[in-house]
Amino acid sequence: MSDSQPIETGEIQEKKRKRLFSRLGCIVILLLLGGSFALLYHVAHEAHEAAKRMQCVPKQLACALWNYQDTYKSFPPAYTTDAEGNPLHSWRVLLLPYIEKQRLYDEIHLDEPWDSPYNSQFHDQMPRNYHCPSRPAEETAKGLSPYQMIIGPDTISNGPNSTKLSDITKDKSEVILVVETSVPVPWMKPEDLPQSVLKNGVVSSVPQRGQPVVQGIGSPHRSGDGANVAMVDTSCLYFTTAWSPEELLEKSRIR
Repeated sequence: MSDSQPIETGEIQEKKRKRLFSRLGCIVILLLLGGSFALLYHVAHEAHEAAKRMQCVPKQLACALWNYQDTYKSFPPAYTTDAEGNPLHSWRVLLLPYIEKQRLYDEIHLDEPWDSPYNSQFHDQMPRNYHCPSRPAEETAKGLSPYQMIIGPDTISNGPNSTKLSDITKDKSEVILVVETSVPVPWMKPEDLPQSVLKNGVVSSVPQRGQPVVQGIGSPHRSGDGANVAMVDTSCLYFTTAWSPEELLEKSRIR
């Protein structure tokens, strides 16, 4: 053994072991704290998303549609038309007086198309009732709404026609009134979710970069696996991917 190499006593070796165990203990504690923080963050994030999802429940829209029905004895058509049958405005425009937007309703020229030079000034004035807080902010900035009717044979509206309560022969808790859709539309535009796309089921997966969003019921922009739906009796449900296309189609029919 070299004279220059110090001889470690038992006391020195014991101190080294204690320092090593102390360092290992700190590492373990840090790992545990990191895991706990990640878990707490995940739980808080999920709770935040659930709260935002609850803000997207279209209960107010369902009640407003019923108030419209009380006045006109029918639910609004999906869209209005001109004398030649060309679509003019969405039901979302017709509903303005029933969501405390009478002034905006009075300013819109209902006898002109939704995108006429005059009416185009209102595209960025979408009422907050038509926005879902858990959707991308740019949707609101562009005046896009995810809330749509399902249009097709025996639905709440096939387009220009209105539905009376007497037309609905099924249990009103079993018929869809308004759905949250994966592809939003300009709030004034006479466009809704075609009944035929229910074959896509409930859309929930985030599309890959560069790929279009699949059209259907759902919200591919937030965590979760479903979408908010208002039924004719104003009850609100959360449809998940467990719902089959056949079940969705049945829920869309009024008879």
